[in-house]
Parts: sequence; C-alpha cells; structure tokens
Amino acid sequence: MRKINFTAVNTLSGRRIKHRDYRKCLSLLEELYEEADVLAETPQRTPPEGSTYVVTAETGVGKTTLLTDFVADHPAHAIETEMGTQWRVPVALIRVPPACTLKGYIFEICHTLKVATTRENTTSLLTRKAIDGLKNAETRMLVTDETNIILESASQKEIIHIRNFIKQIIDEAQIPVVFFGLPADCNEFFNNDSQTASRIVKNISLQEFHPPNSTDSPMHKTAERYLQYLKDDCGISLADDVKRIEFSQRLYLASKGMMREIHQIIIESAKYGMRKGKTTLALSDFHAICRTLKLDSNEQPFTADRKALVALMAKTLAKKKAA
Repeated sequence: MRKINFTAVNTLSGRRIKHRDYRKCLSLLEELYEEADVLAETPQRTPPEGSTYVVTAETGVGKTTLLTDFVADHPAHAIETEMGTQWRVPVALIRVPPACTLKGYIFEICHTLKVATTRENTTSLLTRKAIDGLKNAETRMLVTDETNIILESASQKEIIHIRNFIKQIIDEAQIPVVFFGLPADCNEFFNNDSQTASRIVKNISLQEFHPPNSTDSPMHKTAERYLQYLKDDCGISLADDVKRIEFSQRLYLASKGMMREIHQIIIESAKYGMRKGKTTLALSDFHAICRTLKLDSNEQPFTADRKALVALMAKTLAKKKAA
C-alpha cells in the first residue's frame, strides 16, 4: 500500500467550494452587523427596533459553513473592565442541539453568552438572563442555526411559548435576530402567525442543487471545479472513457446534491488514488469510494449504464417533487 501525500490532501481539503448564494448571504449578515454596531454606538432618544431575518435551505447546501465563516470574523473575546474580566460576544451563534426544547434553546443562548445559569432555572428566569446577557455582552446580532429542531417536535402549546419567547427577544434585545433552518418547519412557523410574520424583514431561500443536464448548470460547474482541484493538487484525473456531464450526474446522485458529501467524495478520491498508485479514476473506482463512505443505496449511480442512469435521475427528481 502506497503512502498518502497528506500535504496534497490538506491543500485539496482547504479548497471548499461555497454555495452559489454564499457571498450574497454573507454580505447581508455583514450589513446587518455593521448597521447594528453603528446604532449601538450612537446616542438615541428611542432605542432601535429589533428585526428578524429567516434563511432557509435544505441539508448540505452550506448553511453551517457560511455561519462558521461569519462568526470567525466577529469572534468572542475577553476584555478587562472595572468590574474585572468580561466577555464580549459580537455575534451570538446558537447551534441548536438534537431534540432541543425551548428551555434548552434559551439555556444554549445563555451558555454562548457565558451567562451563569443552571438547568434548574425556570424558563422565565432564563429568558431574562438571556436578554440581559445579550446587552451585557454587547452582542450586535443573534443567529440560530438548525432552528427547525426546536420546532419540529413541539406541541401546539409549546409552539405558542416559542413564539412568545421569539417576539420578546426580538423586541427587547433590539438587535437583528437571524434564524437558519429547513424550509418546511421554518416557513410554517414564521408565516402562520401574523405577529411573528410582521417582525420578519426578509425571508431568504438558499437554493439546493438540481440534477445537471447541461454544462452550464451549477452542479456541473461545481463538479468540474472539484475535478480540477483534484488534478492540480493530487495529480489525479478522470479516466478517458468517463464523460464529464455524466460524471456530474452520477456525483449528484451519489451525494444527493449535498455540498458536504460532494466535498467528501473528492477528498476520499484523492486518498484512494494515492493509496492505489493511480493517476486516473474510473467509474468503478468511484463506486468503491462511495462504498467506503457508506453512501451506497439500492441504486448505484457509479455502476449504472447510461440508460439506467437516465431512469435513476428521473426517479430521484420525481421523489424530490413529491416531497
């Protein structure tokens, strides 16, 4: 077994392609942050109003990558004051854990702001601590990732409590509040109540990939860029008998159009090629790579012939439309 050139693999790993709406959405977050920062430093007779933005996207298009990059530009930091060491959290990013309740969500806000709390604190006390914590930490924006988690299993009574908390934190914190999550749960929650909907300034949808059927489709362009990186960084290319547009289609089906899985398949391709001493990869190699990543299903895009591939594409598209 040959050695893997991890320097080349690490270089390839760093070439993560962003979602096509990445720049637009990041620019919006930066504008909101800068505006909130200016307002906070400007003496006013009346406090600024809070506002809500909802960003929805299916799993895997790059929401978490976008938020990680944004928070990295506005990191939490400690400063020395007359009261001792205090934390400043310019952007409070809340990553909602699995099976999270409203109380658990508010606890996560307090934890991110480094506010002293315990699990025994009541929801109302946690809410007050969270709002005070946002002000004390001079937070300019509150962002929630995976908002759908606190919504998807909530009862109607719990939904009412969640609505009341969100309205309260928007109105009292007086900063932009941005919710990221899956379209179905978030759209239903934020649009089915007039008071909640009235607080939304903008509803943004990050579009997921569609099956590539031409050389100018976003999915095909993404596949081409990753293949070029694979060749430039690791000296590995596609076998001559592999048609590029068909490879894009097979990659889409194997990854289900998720940026995370597309990236993972290419990284594993580099390791596989180096380990096997290959400079070109055929469809059978990608089949083995996907099997290693446990992306196998009953229908294998990297083993299907052209006719079966067309049928598989049509079946996948029909399923997505039905969903």
